[in-house]
Amino acid sequence: MENFEQYVAYWTTEPGWRTELQLRNNLDPGELTVTAALRTADGAETALPPVTIKSGDVASLDLSDALLKTAPKLIGVWGSLVLRYRATVHHALYAAVMLRAEGRPIAFHLDAFFQSIQFAAGSREGIWWLPRESVTDYLILTNASGQRLDSRVVLYDARGKASNQKIRLAARETNRLSIRSLLRQAGLTGSYGGFKIEMAQGAGNLDSTHLLFDELTGFSAVMKMFRHDPSTTLFSRSFGGVKEWTTRAPMLALSEPDPALRFPAGTILQPKVFVRNASGKALTAHIRFNWRSETSSGKSAPLALAFKPNETQVVDVAALQAQKALPGDAHWAAVILSGPIQPDELLAVAASYDPTGRYGAQTPFSDQLASHWEAGKWEVDAVHDSLVTIGNGGNRPERAQLTILYNEGKGQYQVEQMLAPDEQTMLDFGKLIRDQIPDKDGRTLPLDLASGTYRLRDLTDSAAGGLYEGKVIVDKTYGHAAYGCMICCGPEYPTMEFDPINLIIQAYESQVIQAPNSCGGGVQNVTLDFPTWWTDNSLIATANNAKITGVRVGSTNHHAQSKPMYWGFRENASSCPQSQPEPSADTNVCNNPSTASSILKDPLNLSSVYPNLLSGIGNVAAVTVGPSGTTWNGQSVTETVTTGGTNTCPSGFPTNVCSGGTTFIVGQGYQPVVKEGSNTVPVGPLLVGTPNEFFDQYSVTSNVSLLDQYGGGNSCQISCSQTYSNSCTTPQPILNHTFTYTFTKSTISGTKVTLVTVSE
Repeated sequence: MENFEQYVAYWTTEPGWRTELQLRNNLDPGELTVTAALRTADGAETALPPVTIKSGDVASLDLSDALLKTAPKLIGVWGSLVLRYRATVHHALYAAVMLRAEGRPIAFHLDAFFQSIQFAAGSREGIWWLPRESVTDYLILTNASGQRLDSRVVLYDARGKASNQKIRLAARETNRLSIRSLLRQAGLTGSYGGFKIEMAQGAGNLDSTHLLFDELTGFSAVMKMFRHDPSTTLFSRSFGGVKEWTTRAPMLALSEPDPALRFPAGTILQPKVFVRNASGKALTAHIRFNWRSETSSGKSAPLALAFKPNETQVVDVAALQAQKALPGDAHWAAVILSGPIQPDELLAVAASYDPTGRYGAQTPFSDQLASHWEAGKWEVDAVHDSLVTIGNGGNRPERAQLTILYNEGKGQYQVEQMLAPDEQTMLDFGKLIRDQIPDKDGRTLPLDLASGTYRLRDLTDSAAGGLYEGKVIVDKTYGHAAYGCMICCGPEYPTMEFDPINLIIQAYESQVIQAPNSCGGGVQNVTLDFPTWWTDNSLIATANNAKITGVRVGSTNHHAQSKPMYWGFRENASSCPQSQPEPSADTNVCNNPSTASSILKDPLNLSSVYPNLLSGIGNVAAVTVGPSGTTWNGQSVTETVTTGGTNTCPSGFPTNVCSGGTTFIVGQGYQPVVKEGSNTVPVGPLLVGTPNEFFDQYSVTSNVSLLDQYGGGNSCQISCSQTYSNSCTTPQPILNHTFTYTFTKSTISGTKVTLVTVSE
């Protein structure tokens, strides 16, 4: 269990505004307790009572109502928010804030964020848009850390002309600026352009958001900002096997609105996409649209966009529909933007509003694809509906499974669909409920169901899926559609289960790689996602397909590398980057059975140590356990086996070792195998070592040949140059003999077995 913190850049209880905090517990299973602390603009904190959330459930908290009971002095105030919780994984919590203007169609969705210590030097990149003089804009900068942040705000007009000024944020401070005011100070003009907040250090402690609203018309928009880390590699963000860096907006509302949006009859939208070159160099990008109408779907031809350094352009999608590049009756389009660039050197914002700004919707851009997503709250009631789209952004077919969770996470409704590359599907949650549409198992959603959450999984590729998602929640009262985002989930911080792993010469152990899921918690076995294995010294041990084999006495390390897949590392908590982590573990190779994990299963049970022997001879009753000089896992063990037959002892071994009814002490040995046809199966160690050690016995049938690990036959030669020690660090040579092992068919009579014949 660890302590985690998430931050939300902005909240307000100023007159006419309400802030709803939405907290989703992603753990599966397990409750989650979250303590929210409100920070005023100067960073002073006031903690609210803890909230405990059941697995798969969403808790909603109206800050104005909560503050009336706990801290009325914060009514009429604004600032930032910190959320504290204790969990096994960082994304156990999905958190978001909904800001709403009371009695007006103005609403904003803000996601929580994590501090990123590794993101030191970089910027927050944005696009500004001021469609009319009556629009108010808030540029909100939040310092989540306890250290001062020094930044530089650089403004660009549409052609790339720049102006800048320094901004300093004290520890935990939130600053609310106006892009309109900054433009006037800089002497820049126009209705759109770009800007960045640049930092030489501490960039991962800053969050920012740019909000637009018009109290006269009811217009509101979130101009999503993006983090630009120059150290990010293209490989880490080459999701879905794409050839170029690609970002997508999943559901742009087109000129003729979907009836599900419930806009007034005759409403015509003006969809557009703002695209900005943030690289500071000339480049050419391509934009295309995957459109959907009520009866059909299709794809537009790519449109080339040539950019000058720091230039911002607007793609008029309504004009493309008028020119028949997209059908006029299409309701939705996924927007795909790509270019031969590094991640986040190009950014985009999509907006679709009627000429007054009163009715409209947005859809955010993201380059992230994933195999596992967790969502926040959905709503369906008399005035709300939730529309969700699922797309395949990869280069191969993927089977998508969407699970709607309700009734504190106990109720589940699942929809599955195979999606071809570039294909999308849309779900209207309200319609699923009203029309009682059954899921894949024949279940229906309760008619009185009003809210819940949901989960998305790629059933084809759980390691590096190709799915993305979009959601809008329609407010039928005010004619507004607010978007929401999911968070990607994946395994994080893989480790070897056995560290160190202890071996004996020529024996192997199977290693296991495990990792917790960054959202649901719990440990998952990811061994099959690691195809590449090696050791630092192959003369001591080798590694292949998760099998670690001892070669000679010594110590080394073994390693594994994953295939390219998505990992939910907290250092990149805003995304699940593609990576190939390399966990490792110590490897010790010994010839002392007291430290050899390959045969130390259960020293008091012969069947666990020599299963093939006992299965061949039946019950061996004459086994006793008593004191001995050989130690297994801290226990002294003596094994007594009643034997018969004629045995020849090699030179240097006392005769009592080969006599019947003698006490033999388990010692070091080789690993023989039984071969029947093409199948080779290990049967246990051939024991060679000190005078107190013995040669084990095996039952062989006429149609089975017994081979040693060097490939000998029924009569085979092993060149034995063994060492024996009480530890792996102080080996002592004991014997150097060549023996011939002659394996004969055993005669089983009660508890008697025939030992192998041994000669030097």
